[in-house]
Amino acid sequence: MYFSYRKIFLRSFAVFFLGLSPFLTVYSLGYNLDIDQVKLTHSVDITVSTIPSGASVYNNEVKVATTNVVGSKLTARDGELVNLKVVKDDFLSEKFDIWGKPNQNTIARLSPLVLLPAKGKMISSDDRKKLLSLINKDYLLYSQNNQLFAQLYSFAGILGNPEPVALASPTLISRIDQNYWEDLFDGIYWQSSSDLLLHRFQGNWYLFDLRRTNLNILDVVRLDETSVLALDDQKKVWIINFFSLPNHPTSLITFLIGEIDGISYTRSPDSIWFWRSDRIFRVPRGNIRLFAQNTDIYEYLRFENFGRIARNTKVDDILDSKFVVKAVHQGLAFKIDHYIYYIPDFARNQPISIAQDVLAFSTAGNTLIWLDNQFSLYTDNLNLNSKQFIGNLNLNLNKIDKRQLKVIYYFKWRRVLVYTPSQVFAVWFDKDIINYSVVGYHPVLWIDNAFCESEIVQDFQFCSKENKLFAYRNTDLW
Repeated sequence: MYFSYRKIFLRSFAVFFLGLSPFLTVYSLGYNLDIDQVKLTHSVDITVSTIPSGASVYNNEVKVATTNVVGSKLTARDGELVNLKVVKDDFLSEKFDIWGKPNQNTIARLSPLVLLPAKGKMISSDDRKKLLSLINKDYLLYSQNNQLFAQLYSFAGILGNPEPVALASPTLISRIDQNYWEDLFDGIYWQSSSDLLLHRFQGNWYLFDLRRTNLNILDVVRLDETSVLALDDQKKVWIINFFSLPNHPTSLITFLIGEIDGISYTRSPDSIWFWRSDRIFRVPRGNIRLFAQNTDIYEYLRFENFGRIARNTKVDDILDSKFVVKAVHQGLAFKIDHYIYYIPDFARNQPISIAQDVLAFSTAGNTLIWLDNQFSLYTDNLNLNSKQFIGNLNLNLNKIDKRQLKVIYYFKWRRVLVYTPSQVFAVWFDKDIINYSVVGYHPVLWIDNAFCESEIVQDFQFCSKENKLFAYRNTDLW
């Protein structure tokens, strides 16, 4: 009798699973069973995981899930627009528009969605000191009793002993803006808005006034540890020996070469780049003076293969259209006037036009990210051949110095961040997957009325506001 019951049980179990297996198969392929119409339908499978977890997820204003550690699974019908909203106390709300193509099974993966803290933590405040600006991720500038100091800082606050800055007169100190210092590497920093140069050399800080050159400087790149190259508004490049400034003003500047439309630099390869009309030159730093004598041997690219770029000669436009060269996966990206070109290592004579009307751009591995003159944000994954529009920023053109816009990608948070001297915008975007079902990314104004260092360091965003130093951090990160 026992064996008879066992045989019946096994046969019933086998029949049950045989009958269920087709439904499991089609469900695993992304189909759903529509009870009302008694048929299988296509679907959009959505995965949302947040850091920290416990965020509320809304679909068209209706709460549908609470995020957990492994990720919440949601399903929507194909062809229906999903307005997804993720909300958690003390963090900024995130919005995404998701839509699956009709008659297709699609997926959308929002994971991990590192939430942005709504408020920062004050880590330093001292009424005796006037906090002027953040130099980089390690040092800040402040004045006290008409003297200028540089000092280390971190999430623990102001660190170490103040380091006095030599050659910093009260007049020069008053010119320092709450603005970005461009890191020219090896302890040289340039603030274009004030025409000042900071230099940390052999353990000491120095401040140099570039206006003493009597040049209207458009761009600066480092030449060596005691000099820089400067491009003026007459298309001339000069060598500025700033360490000669205090005692030997007659040897301050030396003419190098003329008829240059733009200069830039890369660290790998360690080179200085020159743009002249329809040609680009790559010159190793040690060969700069040889370049002035013979340009032909340093030619990297001619524009003859894809048409010469018509130059807008308006000074304001030139100021806004900095020549930039950046390394990208298996090649280089060039910003020439307001255009971006990608030049692969394996096909140097076949430049690829990526975008036009570009204000600022950056590279992140195999991806280009840029902001156009309508403040629209785009990305282009060169490996996946995937170009995407990821949102508009609510920027006031009349109040923004376009030269001060910064765009970066922080991979750990999957964030594209856009910096102005007083605001930080952020949008979640995973550059390494194809999320075609996400048809709308919504940038958010993360930090307002504060100057923030345009780099996130170990998950800390540092900012200064009203003479105080703040740090923004999601403390629930892995």
